[in-house]
Amino acid sequence: IISEGEAATYQDGLWYGALSEFEGFNGYWFITNQAVDFEFDLQDAVSFSRKVSKPRDMLIGYEFNQSTMQSFYFVKEVSLAEEGDWILAYNDDVIVGARAWDGYMTDIPVMGYDGDDYSLGYMDINECPEFKLYQSSTGKLIDLYSTDQMPCFANNSTPVLSKLNNTKVVLPSKVTLKGVYPNPFNPVTSIQFNVEGEGMHVELNILDIQGRLVDRLARDTYSYGDHEIVFDANLLSSGIYFVQLITTEDIKYSKIILLK
Repeated sequence: IISEGEAATYQDGLWYGALSEFEGFNGYWFITNQAVDFEFDLQDAVSFSRKVSKPRDMLIGYEFNQSTMQSFYFVKEVSLAEEGDWILAYNDDVIVGARAWDGYMTDIPVMGYDGDDYSLGYMDINECPEFKLYQSSTGKLIDLYSTDQMPCFANNSTPVLSKLNNTKVVLPSKVTLKGVYPNPFNPVTSIQFNVEGEGMHVELNILDIQGRLVDRLARDTYSYGDHEIVFDANLLSSGIYFVQLITTEDIKYSKIILLK
């Protein structure tokens, strides 16, 4: 359940997050992956409708604007975090969210850029936030790194992070050639590959049976995740060809057959 600056998620029979009650005049988004029944008992409709929303807690000196674009990162564990500390979210050097550390599954708001000036510098779709720990006892800011692959920003999303560490975890970087479909093909096929890591330089070529380059499909840096490139062999003759995937770490090949 998502509201303005607050969220709650249901896991293993329990609710977690800063959103703990419904308030009059507020809107709520319900996200579910299965059919559910929901009811809300308004025993005192008059007093409920007149209820004034409670002010949102802010850390002085690290304020941010509420945006119409937002997501919430639920964090199970943070190294060095103690009661009274804060978890801050940044997009480069722009603060885009903050939440007092409340223990297991604290929801950290992350604001996105919605086109208005007040949200300039906030997260764009597919940008990944950075997190810092504010130690109330010392006033220090400590960089935090996720032990999981960091999910990038998406509006109204609620990703869960296992742990934020003060030590950067170097994730293995590799590219996997997942397959070509259809194969055999005539004359168009799709080549799929997966990038594991912060970003990898990938070159994708088509070679003939003698190993000669007949087409270069890609030469670029690709972000984490699955990618697909369409190969149109309309100008080539029937026969056996090879997909060549080159990275800084490895070279992979896959045989393809063009039938016209």
